[in-house]
Amino acid sequence: MAALCHVTGRHVGDALGGKATGKTVDFWGTTIGRVRDRRILEGWNTFDFLTMYQQVGWVKSPVVGA
Repeated sequence: MAALCHVTGRHVGDALGGKATGKTVDFWGTTIGRVRDRRILEGWNTFDFLTMYQQVGWVKSPVVGA
């Protein structure tokens, strides 16, 4: 199984190594799982956390064309 995930929300809790910012986030990711007999045996996730970190202000966006 595979799914494309669109994540939207507001950063309201102290988590992921930083204080809540109250800023909105909007980013994408994928999840892939191996299923047998209706049970998830393995799962892998990949999400664009760089975009999320930029949106909450933890990472500055790079200057393009500098």
